[in-house]
Amino acid sequence: MKPTKISKFLLFSFICIVIFLQGCASAPAVKKVPAHALIIDGKPYVSLNTLSRMYDIDSQWDSYSNTLTLRKGCNSAKILVDSSFAIVDGREERLRNPFQFYRGVIVAPLEFEERFAKQWMVSKSFIDVKPKLSLLGIQRVVVDPGHGGKDPGAIGKKGLKEKDVNLDIAKRLRKLLQTRGVSVVMTRSRDEFISLKKRASIANKANADFFISIHANASRSRNPRGFEIYYLRESSAGLRNSIYAEKFIESDFSQTQLDRSSKYAKAILWDMIYSENRAESVDLSRCILDSMSRQTSLKNRGIKTAGFAVLKNTRIPAILIEVGFLSNLKEERMLNNSFYRQQIAESIAGGIFNHNRQYRVVQR
Repeated sequence: MKPTKISKFLLFSFICIVIFLQGCASAPAVKKVPAHALIIDGKPYVSLNTLSRMYDIDSQWDSYSNTLTLRKGCNSAKILVDSSFAIVDGREERLRNPFQFYRGVIVAPLEFEERFAKQWMVSKSFIDVKPKLSLLGIQRVVVDPGHGGKDPGAIGKKGLKEKDVNLDIAKRLRKLLQTRGVSVVMTRSRDEFISLKKRASIANKANADFFISIHANASRSRNPRGFEIYYLRESSAGLRNSIYAEKFIESDFSQTQLDRSSKYAKAILWDMIYSENRAESVDLSRCILDSMSRQTSLKNRGIKTAGFAVLKNTRIPAILIEVGFLSNLKEERMLNNSFYRQQIAESIAGGIFNHNRQYRVVQR
């Protein structure tokens, strides 16, 4: 029996309806934009004033460096306006869209509110909930055994080489950290030469919480003894050094959206990183210093500052530990003892975990 015109029409209509419904089912859901958001060039933003009011955020604008600092309790963010780069709670972050000026006021990408403001800033508009203490937790540490290969470092009167002491303590520290669930990246795991530039590069690419460089000291006199801890000298974190760093150190700042593409804009990025990292380096140094004082018989020579290249060129909190003097006969003998090296490694690990408990507990 031949199909009638009506049946053909009905069949055609049914096929069209099926195709239309399939298209609707596969269409992506449109994400709702909050009422307080602004659409700028097709991208969602929120004014800084609105963000500050909603989440009770303190803001500070530095017109000279074009940087914005946001603070809420123990949390903070430092942003280079017109760049997708930010430091949030001490860690480098990339934003898909930059903070920028719009009609004379600063606006923040909605992404910042979604990823950070809602997570670590309590909104005034929300019902007060008793904050819970949560441990952020140290996840990864870069351990740097100083010297190696053709570079023996200091050599004691009895022939003990610094490169061997450093590597042995570093391996012991790695094991102690790993047993507590901390991932460890070693700049070297055997007797090989690694340049200072490469050590810094390894640290910068590791996405780690800390960089800890282990060394042994030496002096022309046999009298000096004890351990000491170094962090980056403040003058080394200034704009002049930042310009040097921008020129010579590997970075991915070229991926950021910089309207001001001069070397000074990139130098400001480095200055932001250095300033942020120095504070946590000091806290970590204090914790390790206290732990080593309690667990070893070494003389405490305190915390000091220096412009060591291996500290200056890293983009994460970094310290350098001098575990003793190989030029001192007694300390050379002690550092040649595997039991004592284990003590040193345990005291460094103890300081790291103490820092974790004291400084990385935040209110949610």
